[in-house]
Amino acid sequence: ITYSPDGSMIATGTHSGNVSLWSLKDSKKIGTYKTGGDFTLGVAFSPDGSLLAGSTHNGIVSIFDKDGKIVHKLSGHMGPIRSMAFSPDSQHILTGCDDKHLRHFELKGGQEVASLSGHRSWILDVAYCPDGKTCATSSADKKIKLWDLKAKEPIHTIDAHKDQVWGVDFDVTGNKIVSVSDDAAIQIV
Repeated sequence: ITYSPDGSMIATGTHSGNVSLWSLKDSKKIGTYKTGGDFTLGVAFSPDGSLLAGSTHNGIVSIFDKDGKIVHKLSGHMGPIRSMAFSPDSQHILTGCDDKHLRHFELKGGQEVASLSGHRSWILDVAYCPDGKTCATSSADKKIKLWDLKAKEPIHTIDAHKDQVWGVDFDVTGNKIVSVSDDAAIQIV
């Protein structure tokens, strides 16, 4: 589930592979976008509000425009995609998957920029740093990794949890990272 950048609607994923849009003004469903997948695990709006992404259990990300038309089908993963993050400028998207890979796509042409690996288990969450040059991933391997997207490599591993790390995010300055884990801890580093 996620809010639109303007706060006027929310998007939800469904077990039937759809993305549903809901108006916050009157709490009514205003659209259903079909991903073609078998179970929608993640949804994300681009920061500029022009795109909506839905990730599926079968490793596909569908990128929709404001009219619900699919503008890109991104593939390459070999398993469920649990998390996605748009770049701050809305020109790229990162996808994290059970196949232990982080994929980086540019959205103008829908091409893959990089496939990055380094985790020993599923990637559970991914977040862009506000600078757009770095990102963080969290994993079932109990680790958080920071990645240099230009160099296409991990630059730091944070070993702050005792169980799988389900969520990770940057603060607005990009100087701090917050994470949450099945170890019942929230870490700020």
